[in-house]
Amino acid sequence: MNCTRIQHLPKDLQAGKSDVSLVFLSSDCVSFRFLFLAYICLLSAEFLNPAYQALPGFLASTKYKSSPTDPADTAVQMAFESKGKDLIGILMERPDSARGFGTLMSTWGEGHSLIQDLYPVNERLPKGFDDSRDSVMFVDVGGGYGQKAIALKRACPQLPGRFIVQDLPGTVANAPKVEGIEMMGHDFFTEQPIKGASPLSIDALLQLKTYTGARAYYIRQCLHNWPTEKCLTILKHIHDAMKPGYSKLFVHELIVAERGASIWSTTQDFNMMTLCATMERTEGQWREMLGQANLKVVGVYPSKDGESEGIIEAEKA
Repeated sequence: MNCTRIQHLPKDLQAGKSDVSLVFLSSDCVSFRFLFLAYICLLSAEFLNPAYQALPGFLASTKYKSSPTDPADTAVQMAFESKGKDLIGILMERPDSARGFGTLMSTWGEGHSLIQDLYPVNERLPKGFDDSRDSVMFVDVGGGYGQKAIALKRACPQLPGRFIVQDLPGTVANAPKVEGIEMMGHDFFTEQPIKGASPLSIDALLQLKTYTGARAYYIRQCLHNWPTEKCLTILKHIHDAMKPGYSKLFVHELIVAERGASIWSTTQDFNMMTLCATMERTEGQWREMLGQANLKVVGVYPSKDGESEGIIEAEKA
Protein backbone atom coordinates (compact mmCIF):
# COMPACT_ATOMS: atom_id res chain seq x y z
CA MET A 1 0.00 0.00 0.00
CA ASN A 2 1.23 3.51 -0.79
CA CYS A 3 0.97 5.38 2.51
CA THR A 4 2.17 8.78 1.27
CA ARG A 5 -1.17 10.46 2.00
CA ILE A 6 -1.06 9.38 5.65
CA GLN A 7 1.67 11.97 6.19
CA HIS A 8 -0.88 14.72 5.49
CA LEU A 9 -3.30 13.55 8.19
CA PRO A 10 -3.14 14.90 11.76
CA LYS A 11 -0.74 12.92 14.00
CA ASP A 12 -3.55 11.51 16.15
CA LEU A 13 -5.28 10.25 13.02
CA GLN A 14 -2.04 8.80 11.65
CA ALA A 15 -1.74 6.79 14.85
CA GLY A 16 -5.35 5.74 14.74
CA LYS A 17 -6.19 7.57 17.99
CA SER A 18 -8.90 9.90 16.68
CA ASP A 19 -12.59 9.22 17.32
CA VAL A 20 -13.12 9.20 13.59
CA SER A 21 -10.85 6.17 13.28
CA LEU A 22 -13.42 3.41 13.00
CA VAL A 23 -11.02 1.12 11.24
CA PHE A 24 -7.36 0.28 11.91
CA LEU A 25 -4.60 1.39 9.56
CA SER A 26 -3.42 -1.71 7.75
CA SER A 27 -2.19 -2.91 4.40
CA ASP A 28 -5.82 -3.15 3.37
CA CYS A 29 -6.33 -0.23 0.96
CA VAL A 30 -10.09 -0.35 1.46
CA SER A 31 -9.63 0.28 5.18
CA PHE A 32 -7.33 3.22 4.54
CA ARG A 33 -9.65 4.77 2.00
CA PHE A 34 -12.53 4.45 4.43
CA LEU A 35 -10.46 6.14 7.14
CA PHE A 36 -9.40 8.94 4.85
CA LEU A 37 -12.97 9.47 3.64
CA ALA A 38 -14.19 9.50 7.24
CA TYR A 39 -11.65 12.19 8.11
CA ILE A 40 -12.68 14.32 5.11
CA CYS A 41 -16.35 13.88 5.99
CA LEU A 42 -15.63 14.96 9.55
CA LEU A 43 -13.94 18.16 8.39
CA SER A 44 -16.80 18.86 5.99
CA ALA A 45 -19.48 18.10 8.57
CA GLU A 46 -17.93 20.56 11.02
CA PHE A 47 -18.54 23.22 8.39
CA LEU A 48 -21.77 22.03 6.80
CA ASN A 49 -23.72 21.15 9.94
CA PRO A 50 -23.90 24.73 11.29
CA ALA A 51 -24.99 25.94 7.84
CA TYR A 52 -27.84 23.43 7.67
CA GLN A 53 -28.87 24.21 11.24
CA ALA A 54 -29.08 27.90 10.31
CA LEU A 55 -31.36 27.33 7.30
CA PRO A 56 -34.73 27.37 9.15
CA GLY A 57 -33.83 30.58 10.94
CA PHE A 58 -32.61 32.20 7.74
CA LEU A 59 -35.81 31.34 5.88
CA ALA A 60 -37.88 32.63 8.80
CA SER A 61 -35.93 35.90 8.69
CA THR A 62 -37.04 36.36 5.06
CA LYS A 63 -40.65 35.54 6.04
CA TYR A 64 -40.47 32.71 3.48
CA LYS A 65 -41.16 35.18 0.67
CA SER A 66 -38.84 33.65 -1.92
CA SER A 67 -35.73 31.55 -2.35
CA PRO A 68 -32.44 33.38 -1.73
CA THR A 69 -30.63 34.69 -4.80
CA ASP A 70 -27.64 36.53 -3.30
CA PRO A 71 -24.63 34.18 -2.83
CA ALA A 72 -23.37 36.48 -0.07
CA ASP A 73 -26.63 36.40 1.89
CA THR A 74 -28.00 32.96 2.68
CA ALA A 75 -27.93 30.42 5.52
CA VAL A 76 -24.17 29.83 5.52
CA GLN A 77 -23.54 33.53 6.18
CA MET A 78 -25.96 33.46 9.11
CA ALA A 79 -24.26 30.36 10.51
CA PHE A 80 -20.80 31.93 10.55
CA GLU A 81 -21.85 35.59 11.00
CA SER A 82 -20.22 36.40 7.67
CA LYS A 83 -22.82 38.40 5.78
CA GLY A 84 -21.34 39.89 2.63
CA LYS A 85 -18.91 37.01 2.01
CA ASP A 86 -19.69 34.19 -0.38
CA LEU A 87 -19.03 30.51 0.29
CA ILE A 88 -15.43 30.63 -0.97
CA GLY A 89 -14.66 33.70 1.13
CA ILE A 90 -15.97 31.98 4.25
CA LEU A 91 -14.05 28.78 3.52
CA MET A 92 -10.79 30.65 2.94
CA GLU A 93 -10.95 31.84 6.53
CA ARG A 94 -11.14 28.20 7.68
CA PRO A 95 -8.27 26.28 6.04
CA ASP A 96 -9.13 22.88 7.55
CA SER A 97 -12.74 23.18 6.40
CA ALA A 98 -11.60 24.36 2.98
CA ARG A 99 -9.33 21.34 2.54
CA GLY A 100 -12.02 18.91 3.60
CA PHE A 101 -14.67 20.60 1.48
CA GLY A 102 -12.36 20.76 -1.54
CA THR A 103 -11.55 17.05 -1.33
CA LEU A 104 -15.21 16.17 -0.90
CA MET A 105 -16.15 18.22 -3.98
CA SER A 106 -13.35 16.73 -6.10
CA THR A 107 -14.72 13.22 -5.50
CA TRP A 108 -18.42 14.14 -5.40
CA GLY A 109 -19.23 12.92 -8.88
CA GLU A 110 -17.19 9.72 -8.83
CA GLY A 111 -19.25 6.91 -10.29
CA HIS A 112 -21.75 9.29 -11.90
CA SER A 113 -22.55 9.18 -15.59
CA LEU A 114 -20.00 10.68 -17.97
CA ILE A 115 -20.80 12.45 -21.23
CA GLN A 116 -19.72 9.39 -23.22
CA ASP A 117 -22.18 7.28 -21.22
CA LEU A 118 -25.15 9.44 -22.22
CA TYR A 119 -24.36 11.02 -25.58
CA PRO A 120 -23.23 9.26 -28.81
CA VAL A 121 -19.90 11.09 -28.88
CA ASN A 122 -18.12 8.88 -31.42
CA GLU A 123 -21.03 8.92 -33.85
CA ARG A 124 -21.77 12.65 -33.84
CA LEU A 125 -18.84 14.87 -32.89
CA PRO A 126 -16.38 13.78 -35.61
CA LYS A 127 -18.95 14.39 -38.38
CA GLY A 128 -18.22 17.74 -39.96
CA PHE A 129 -15.26 18.40 -37.67
CA ASP A 130 -12.85 20.98 -39.05
CA ASP A 131 -9.57 19.06 -38.90
CA SER A 132 -7.41 21.96 -40.06
CA ARG A 133 -4.40 23.09 -38.05
CA ASP A 134 -5.00 23.66 -34.32
CA SER A 135 -8.72 22.84 -34.47
CA VAL A 136 -10.27 22.19 -31.07
CA MET A 137 -12.62 19.30 -30.46
CA PHE A 138 -13.44 19.72 -26.78
CA VAL A 139 -13.28 22.58 -24.27
CA ASP A 140 -14.07 21.69 -20.65
CA VAL A 141 -15.10 25.03 -19.13
CA GLY A 142 -14.46 25.20 -15.38
CA GLY A 143 -13.09 21.66 -15.63
CA GLY A 144 -10.88 21.60 -12.53
CA TYR A 145 -8.02 19.15 -12.95
CA GLY A 146 -9.55 17.79 -16.15
CA GLN A 147 -10.90 14.49 -14.84
CA LYS A 148 -13.84 14.43 -17.26
CA ALA A 149 -11.82 15.49 -20.31
CA ILE A 150 -9.19 12.86 -19.50
CA ALA A 151 -11.88 10.19 -19.16
CA LEU A 152 -13.41 11.20 -22.50
CA LYS A 153 -10.04 11.18 -24.26
CA ARG A 154 -9.27 7.71 -22.92
CA ALA A 155 -12.72 6.35 -23.72
CA CYS A 156 -12.75 7.83 -27.24
CA PRO A 157 -9.09 7.96 -28.37
CA GLN A 158 -10.11 8.21 -32.02
CA LEU A 159 -11.67 11.66 -31.53
CA PRO A 160 -9.57 14.17 -33.51
CA GLY A 161 -8.52 17.66 -32.49
CA ARG A 162 -7.34 19.34 -29.33
CA PHE A 163 -8.78 18.80 -25.85
CA ILE A 164 -8.58 21.86 -23.59
CA VAL A 165 -9.45 22.14 -19.91
CA GLN A 166 -10.08 25.61 -18.51
CA ASP A 167 -10.14 26.72 -14.90
CA LEU A 168 -8.67 29.47 -12.74
CA PRO A 169 -4.87 29.79 -13.03
CA GLY A 170 -4.27 28.56 -9.47
CA THR A 171 -6.22 25.39 -10.24
CA VAL A 172 -4.64 24.50 -13.58
CA ALA A 173 -1.17 25.16 -12.15
CA ASN A 174 -1.66 22.18 -9.84
CA ALA A 175 -3.27 19.90 -12.41
CA PRO A 176 -1.43 16.72 -13.46
CA LYS A 177 0.23 16.68 -16.86
CA VAL A 178 -1.65 14.28 -19.13
CA GLU A 179 -0.71 13.63 -22.74
CA GLY A 180 -3.30 15.01 -25.14
CA ILE A 181 -4.88 17.34 -22.57
CA GLU A 182 -4.06 21.07 -22.57
CA MET A 183 -4.63 23.10 -19.41
CA MET A 184 -5.61 26.77 -19.80
CA GLY A 185 -6.09 29.42 -17.14
CA HIS A 186 -9.47 31.07 -17.68
CA ASP A 187 -12.19 32.77 -15.64
CA PHE A 188 -15.53 31.80 -17.15
CA PHE A 189 -16.99 35.20 -16.27
CA THR A 190 -14.70 36.67 -18.93
CA GLU A 191 -14.54 36.33 -22.72
CA GLN A 192 -14.07 32.74 -23.94
CA PRO A 193 -10.64 32.61 -25.65
CA ILE A 194 -11.37 29.52 -27.78
CA LYS A 195 -13.63 31.14 -30.30
CA GLY A 196 -14.35 31.85 -33.91
CA ALA A 197 -13.37 35.19 -35.42
CA SER A 198 -13.92 37.17 -38.54
CA PRO A 199 -12.13 35.68 -41.57
CA LEU A 200 -11.19 39.26 -42.50
CA SER A 201 -9.09 39.80 -39.36
CA ILE A 202 -5.34 40.33 -39.77
CA ASP A 203 -4.43 37.02 -38.13
CA ALA A 204 -6.88 35.15 -40.32
CA LEU A 205 -5.65 36.80 -43.51
CA LEU A 206 -2.06 35.95 -42.57
CA GLN A 207 -3.19 32.41 -41.70
CA LEU A 208 -1.65 32.66 -38.24
CA LYS A 209 -4.65 30.95 -36.65
CA THR A 210 -7.74 29.02 -37.55
CA TYR A 211 -11.06 30.52 -36.51
CA THR A 212 -13.66 27.83 -36.22
CA GLY A 213 -14.33 27.85 -32.50
CA ALA A 214 -14.49 24.51 -30.71
CA ARG A 215 -16.66 21.66 -31.88
CA ALA A 216 -17.85 21.06 -28.30
CA TYR A 217 -17.96 23.28 -25.24
CA TYR A 218 -18.70 21.35 -22.06
CA ILE A 219 -19.59 22.66 -18.61
CA ARG A 220 -20.32 20.32 -15.71
CA GLN A 221 -21.70 21.21 -12.29
CA CYS A 222 -20.62 24.83 -12.50
CA LEU A 223 -23.87 26.57 -13.40
CA HIS A 224 -25.73 25.13 -10.42
CA ASN A 225 -23.36 27.13 -8.20
CA TRP A 226 -24.68 30.44 -9.48
CA PRO A 227 -27.98 32.34 -9.65
CA THR A 228 -29.49 32.90 -13.08
CA GLU A 229 -27.94 36.33 -13.67
CA LYS A 230 -24.42 34.96 -13.20
CA CYS A 231 -25.20 31.87 -15.26
CA LEU A 232 -26.29 34.06 -18.14
CA THR A 233 -22.94 35.84 -18.06
CA ILE A 234 -21.11 32.51 -18.30
CA LEU A 235 -23.40 31.25 -21.06
CA LYS A 236 -23.16 34.49 -23.05
CA HIS A 237 -19.38 34.18 -23.26
CA ILE A 238 -19.67 30.60 -24.49
CA HIS A 239 -22.44 31.58 -26.93
CA ASP A 240 -20.31 34.34 -28.41
CA ALA A 241 -17.44 31.90 -29.00
CA MET A 242 -19.56 29.27 -30.76
CA LYS A 243 -19.71 28.90 -34.53
CA PRO A 244 -23.32 28.65 -35.78
CA GLY A 245 -24.17 25.26 -37.22
CA TYR A 246 -20.88 23.78 -35.99
CA SER A 247 -20.29 24.28 -32.27
CA LYS A 248 -22.27 22.53 -29.57
CA LEU A 249 -22.66 23.27 -25.88
CA PHE A 250 -23.10 20.38 -23.45
CA VAL A 251 -24.46 21.29 -20.02
CA HIS A 252 -23.89 18.38 -17.62
CA GLU A 253 -26.03 19.03 -14.55
CA LEU A 254 -28.78 17.53 -12.45
CA ILE A 255 -32.11 17.70 -14.26
CA VAL A 256 -34.72 17.67 -11.50
CA ALA A 257 -38.00 15.92 -12.30
CA GLU A 258 -41.04 18.21 -12.34
CA ARG A 259 -42.88 15.67 -10.18
CA GLY A 260 -41.58 12.83 -8.02
CA ALA A 261 -38.03 14.18 -7.83
CA SER A 262 -35.47 11.83 -6.25
CA ILE A 263 -34.27 12.27 -2.70
CA TRP A 264 -30.78 12.94 -4.04
CA SER A 265 -31.82 15.80 -6.32
CA THR A 266 -34.02 17.46 -3.71
CA THR A 267 -31.25 17.18 -1.11
CA GLN A 268 -28.86 18.79 -3.56
CA ASP A 269 -31.40 21.55 -4.14
CA PHE A 270 -31.37 22.30 -0.40
CA ASN A 271 -27.56 22.19 -0.43
CA MET A 272 -27.35 24.78 -3.17
CA MET A 273 -29.86 27.07 -1.43
CA THR A 274 -28.02 26.78 1.87
CA LEU A 275 -24.51 27.35 0.56
CA CYS A 276 -24.82 29.38 -2.65
CA ALA A 277 -28.33 30.91 -2.72
CA THR A 278 -29.07 29.03 -5.92
CA MET A 279 -30.82 25.80 -6.96
CA GLU A 280 -30.85 22.60 -8.95
CA ARG A 281 -32.99 23.09 -12.04
CA THR A 282 -35.71 21.23 -13.91
CA GLU A 283 -35.56 20.67 -17.65
CA GLY A 284 -37.98 23.54 -18.12
CA GLN A 285 -35.80 25.87 -16.07
CA TRP A 286 -32.70 24.86 -18.03
CA ARG A 287 -34.50 25.44 -21.33
CA GLU A 288 -35.70 28.86 -20.19
CA MET A 289 -32.25 29.98 -19.06
CA LEU A 290 -30.47 28.70 -22.14
CA GLY A 291 -33.07 30.44 -24.28
CA GLN A 292 -32.32 33.70 -22.49
CA ALA A 293 -28.70 33.23 -23.56
CA ASN A 294 -29.81 32.77 -27.20
CA LEU A 295 -29.04 29.06 -27.09
CA LYS A 296 -31.43 26.44 -28.49
CA VAL A 297 -31.82 23.07 -26.78
CA VAL A 298 -31.57 20.33 -29.40
CA GLY A 299 -31.35 17.28 -27.14
CA VAL A 300 -31.81 16.15 -23.54
CA TYR A 301 -30.15 12.97 -22.30
CA PRO A 302 -31.24 12.03 -18.74
CA SER A 303 -28.99 9.92 -16.55
CA LYS A 304 -29.66 6.21 -16.73
CA ASP A 305 -29.65 5.78 -12.96
CA GLY A 306 -32.14 8.59 -12.36
CA GLU A 307 -29.81 10.40 -9.96
CA SER A 308 -26.61 11.30 -11.80
CA GLU A 309 -26.35 14.47 -13.84
CA GLY A 310 -27.91 14.49 -17.30
CA ILE A 311 -26.71 16.09 -20.53
CA ILE A 312 -28.42 19.03 -22.25
CA GLU A 313 -27.20 19.66 -25.81
CA ALA A 314 -27.55 23.19 -27.16
CA GLU A 315 -26.58 25.18 -30.23
CA LYS A 316 -26.61 28.84 -31.16
CA ALA A 317 -30.19 29.93 -31.76
